[in-house]
Amino acid sequence: MCKRSWVAGITVYDGPEIQTSLTIDLPRGFYLGLSWFKSANSRDFTDNLGNEVDYTVGWSGVVTSFRLDFGVAYFDLGKVVSAKGGDTVQMYLGAEKDILLNDHHALIPYVRTEIYVPVGAWQGDAHAGAHIFAGVVKDQWQLYPFMTLNQRFAIMYDTGTFVESDHGFLGHYTIDVSWKLTSAISLSLPTFKLIFPMSNLKDGRGVVRAVGARLDVRF
Repeated sequence: MCKRSWVAGITVYDGPEIQTSLTIDLPRGFYLGLSWFKSANSRDFTDNLGNEVDYTVGWSGVVTSFRLDFGVAYFDLGKVVSAKGGDTVQMYLGAEKDILLNDHHALIPYVRTEIYVPVGAWQGDAHAGAHIFAGVVKDQWQLYPFMTLNQRFAIMYDTGTFVESDHGFLGHYTIDVSWKLTSAISLSLPTFKLIFPMSNLKDGRGVVRAVGARLDVRF
């Protein structure tokens, strides 16, 4: 079973699903992104929270040795291609810097802020808020020329976003093994994500785990 959660640890859909993503690089560091989540348990693309379409416009580049990434995304949730299910706008800004330990190992500290604004027909106390990632590290080990181990640990502060969410800290840990199949194709298998509260959250959020795989193709 694949349990998909927002970074705040809120379980959106508990079941298997397929995600397809397309990123188009534009001149001067700009890019367009399109992600499509499809519930494997549903024939109707619009009937549950396992279905989602995300649209992103952003920019990434290097400024004084830091890699910056910022942009705006629109999350079409629930009833896809309709605001009746309650959608979300996200604005994000991140920065990271490589610290090379040797030819095969790099630490990449980074910070990131994500601001969420609910739009459409949300029910209940839906409100805007921010997820702020700080004191976090990405870890990359190139074990072989065709094999890389990637880890990431993040401490995230939730200001109290979306419906009845409490403010507090959560930990995020992800790990995957990336296999370089060709110069243009790589496979991440397995992938594992763990989200867990680090402070006393009164909204019932607990530990969330998710497993999966990812295939990346560059044109």
